[in-house]
Amino acid sequence: MNDWAASIPRSQTDALLTLRDVPDVRVATDGEWLWISGPGWSATIDRLLCGIPNARRFRLHADGRLTPVNATLATARLPTLAWSPLRLQLTLGFPLTTHAGLAEQAGAPMERMAVRLIRASEAADPTPSSANLLLTTVEAWCGFVEQSPRALWEQAAFAADSHGRCLVRAADGIAVRGERWRERDGIAAPLGWRWEPEVAPRVLQRLWLLDDGDLALWFPDNRVERIEAANFVRASRSAARDTRRRLLPTNSSTSGEPRDDG
Repeated sequence: MNDWAASIPRSQTDALLTLRDVPDVRVATDGEWLWISGPGWSATIDRLLCGIPNARRFRLHADGRLTPVNATLATARLPTLAWSPLRLQLTLGFPLTTHAGLAEQAGAPMERMAVRLIRASEAADPTPSSANLLLTTVEAWCGFVEQSPRALWEQAAFAADSHGRCLVRAADGIAVRGERWRERDGIAAPLGWRWEPEVAPRVLQRLWLLDDGDLALWFPDNRVERIEAANFVRASRSAARDTRRRLLPTNSSTSGEPRDDG
């Protein structure tokens, strides 16, 4: 017997993030309690579960009986529930109980509130001046850096790909054609879009396993593209020339530039 199970109060839902890297963990809800279970009991899993307030830890028998950790006799049985993979629950979704005031239904499968991009209302729509991220082309960005005064771009950093796209951070006020985005703590959405519910960017960073300095581009179709911090380089004329030489043919043109969003 090496399987395990645990129950935690639904008020401790956020603590499940500590188990995101444990393989094959499944989760379900039973009224006021969340149940989690998985194979391969270990000291690491025991330590993670001990870090969750009021967690009840069990060894799980093949017939569903539960023996409390540090006990010898089974005292309960694993409830019959609607289980789902924990990693699925942590992908662009949250148990409803993490949001105050939302109704709960005892005994129902774990419900989720999908985090998604929606159009910002006119009142909440940010102005172009609030954009701090620019999605443009390698040709447009490198040409700007090579031809413009250093003071206009020296605070920026950029990353480019083999498709000729270029993403510029700290792009406030940079007059280059392209799509304007707004980045908040590593989470970026196009200008004029916001996510709902408005959870803190740090929560999304944990859900998407972003490291410090990584950037998540969140497109309106709810596709998320991750750019690792190591892909960004500080803007300089030498970096621009090297990027142009590596990624663009000698007869490149600006015909493929993205639309100008401000």
